[in-house]
Order: sequence, then C-alpha cells, then structure tokens
Amino acid sequence: MRDPVGGAELSRRRPPLVAKRRGRLQRNRRTPIWSPQHQVYQNSLVEWFRKRSHEPGVAEALERYGDALVLLWYLDLQPALQILLACYAKRPRGSKPRHPLILLRCLLLMIVVGQPSINKWVKDLKGNRILRALVGCCILAAPSDPVPT
Repeated sequence: MRDPVGGAELSRRRPPLVAKRRGRLQRNRRTPIWSPQHQVYQNSLVEWFRKRSHEPGVAEALERYGDALVLLWYLDLQPALQILLACYAKRPRGSKPRHPLILLRCLLLMIVVGQPSINKWVKDLKGNRILRALVGCCILAAPSDPVPT
C-alpha cells in the first residue's frame, strides 16, 4: 500500500507501541481499580437502593437516572480530592465548607441530568432523595460535614 501524497510504502501493521498500549487498556477495563473511598461510595449506594427498592418511585427513578448512575458508579473522583482541597481556604470564614467530592459529583450529575439552572438544581436536590443518594449526600457525608484533611 502506498501513501497517496508522498508515494512512500505504508505498513499495514499497527505500530507495536499502540498494540501494547491497547492491550494494557483492555486489561485495565477487565479489572478496574477503584480507590477504597469510591468502593465505600459504591457499596453504600447499593445498600441504599437495596433497602429502598420496595418504596414507590425508586424503580422508576433508577430507569430515569440510569445513565447518571452508571457514570457515577464508574467514575472514581478520589484522585481529584487533593486538587479540590487546594482550592479551599486554610481558615474558612462563615459556614463550614462542603465536601469537595460531593460538590463535584453534584455538578456532574446536574450536567448529566440536563438541568441548566443551579437554583432549579438545588430545588431538585432538596425534593428528590434519589438524586441526593446518587450525589452521596445520604451516603458518604452530609453536605455540611467538615472537609476531610
């Protein structure tokens, strides 16, 4: 096979570096490695839904927010914690700071659900316990719990 522009001979085989990289990525897809904190989030989320699966509206909400659930299930935000904590003041004033991973998960969920208004999103969160569970408010820590150090 020849290059149409330069006329040089093109190889039909992939470079070995790409093949090795793809092989490694495939191995990582088979056995994902999550942080212990994310595993706590996952286990608590399963337990929360298991306890409330008989309640009205839970099954419908799982269908409605299924894509968001899958995203938050596989997305381990723990590596971002140190970066987010660096943005917090060393001596905060006013109310206690919110947990940064819960806030980041809340923002991601707002985008996935398609709510463009933050004010409306806060109302949605206050009125929907399933959204609060997906964010992690009911599981990891309350939004007003102190920031981890």
